[in-house]
Amino acid sequence: MIGEIICVGNEILIGDTLNTNTRYLSKSMTNLGIEVAYQVVVGDHEERLLEAIETARRRSDVIVFTGGLGPTYDDMTKETVAKALDMTMVLDEAALEDMRLFFEQRKRTMAETNRKQAYRPSGGRMLRNENGTAPGIYIKDGETHYILLPGPPKELMPMFEKEVAPILETLSANVITSRIFQLSGIGESDLAEMIGHIMDISDNPRIAPYAKLGSVNIRVTAITGTKEEGKKQIEETTALLMPFLEPYCYSYEDKSLEEVVVQMIKEKNQTIAIAESCTGGLLSSRIINVPGVSKVYRNGFVTYSNGSKETWLKVPHALMVKEGAVSEAVAIAMAEGVAKVSDASIGVGITGIAGPDGGTPEKPVGMVCIGFTINGKSSANTFYFNGNRKKIRDYSVQYALTTLYSLLREI
Repeated sequence: MIGEIICVGNEILIGDTLNTNTRYLSKSMTNLGIEVAYQVVVGDHEERLLEAIETARRRSDVIVFTGGLGPTYDDMTKETVAKALDMTMVLDEAALEDMRLFFEQRKRTMAETNRKQAYRPSGGRMLRNENGTAPGIYIKDGETHYILLPGPPKELMPMFEKEVAPILETLSANVITSRIFQLSGIGESDLAEMIGHIMDISDNPRIAPYAKLGSVNIRVTAITGTKEEGKKQIEETTALLMPFLEPYCYSYEDKSLEEVVVQMIKEKNQTIAIAESCTGGLLSSRIINVPGVSKVYRNGFVTYSNGSKETWLKVPHALMVKEGAVSEAVAIAMAEGVAKVSDASIGVGITGIAGPDGGTPEKPVGMVCIGFTINGKSSANTFYFNGNRKKIRDYSVQYALTTLYSLLREI
């Protein structure tokens, strides 16, 4: 079955609100056997929303709407869907009672405007919202299924899991099984050249690489009649791919690179300390986000100035004068210094020019040196990143993790 997601709201259209719902819905619908082929964003405008609905009806079997179910005049999703399907709006007494209880339990008075949220198209049924005041709605019109969900993710996600997923499970005759290979240390073009011969002969499962910040993912998707058949096809394709991917694949279990790195540090009985200049603590932040990291994480320093590198990490002043603060020699000295003062077996040092100012012809904006020391063995790499200040810092952290992953594999 073909699925379509229509997100309604001016705040999404103009970029004021980050649209996280589409990622969640696409992944959830795919796992339930619905092939999401289209995503549309429409502002709070009746005629444009009607056009989007008419287009979706011609090409999709399942149409999921997000947003526009609130109590204000510009919340018009269900009214517009009713108009498109030639239905009237009717008051749902059970939904109205649920709404009253919602306010009573919170010792709040329900405004008269909230009553609008208890109305639904005459051909639909309400989907309970246990986390807010806007019920969802399910409508089957002919062979097309319409699902209207509230915009806030904290309301949308629980409603989807409890109310919508059971509906979608009954709709698709196919089972979609997928596995995502997460790679680091290889570019998308090099990857395509490496596994292109496998991609060319495999229509089902489908192999689709896509680039992310400093990394590449490969999604392998099988469309089969049973879950068992899908798993079998995924495993067979994995066996074909892994001889090529093994040096770069850090996970196919939806784990982040930092999770894998922390797990490796634990398994190899190591400890880590980090010194950062241009990244300002971003690497430590990603590492610390991993639960249980306190067993291996010793210290993190943000040594932005040359003086702080000397004071806290004991980087020799003469070395910075000779090589410059942004150099492999200083990156190694930072790594060795932070490891020593923190009594850690692994030290990482990052120094660079994130811009937009401070670059020279010899050391341009985007030049970043990352040093490592592991059990007394030190090394460094120099990278040249493009982009704005944020992107350069993000790339620096990603490549620090990528290199650390590769070095840990050698222990």
